[in-house]
Amino acid sequence: MAEFPTSKDIYFEVDGKKVAVVQNYSASFSKDDKEIDAFGEELPVGFAPGKKTYTIKITKAYIHDNALKDGIDFYNINNFNFVIVKPDRRVVYTGCSITGIDEDGSLNDTIAENINIRATVRREDKR
Repeated sequence: MAEFPTSKDIYFEVDGKKVAVVQNYSASFSKDDKEIDAFGEELPVGFAPGKKTYTIKITKAYIHDNALKDGIDFYNINNFNFVIVKPDRRVVYTGCSITGIDEDGSLNDTIAENINIRATVRREDKR
């Protein structure tokens, strides 16, 4: 029986450097195809490819101390990669932009950011 691959490493990448780690994520894809109608036809005769949208919701993201020293934080980062490393491949979302941030924290706990990201491209690299 085959095993499902698991994520071994999930992180933000800027200029090839890992700048933040992520505990959990969920990713979604949607495409806005347009129906092609023909005069006299009751049903569409086809679809024209539409805009693709990749949305990632991240729970518990942490910036590395070195990235903070370099002036990188979740509020000014733009055009970065979001990487998910699996045993057989890397899933890389490129051209990423943060669309929303929520912070959770309590006394003496590490503050965790919950982040929404939009990406322009998704690709899979074999390992």
